[in-house]
Amino acid sequence: MIKNHRTGILNFFDHRLTSTGAEGINSRIQAIKVAARGFRTKEGFQDSLHSAIII
Repeated sequence: MIKNHRTGILNFFDHRLTSTGAEGINSRIQAIKVAARGFRTKEGFQDSLHSAIII
């Protein structure tokens, strides 16, 4: 398994970058999607996404 991710692991030590920011945003979007069952329109859902990502 480590052989499959060797390049990514070594890149971390070279650049000190991870995907935590993107994962955090994805987590917030998923939480909004769960709560979105009450939105009546697609625009309401999109507005909540925009406001949650900006905050």
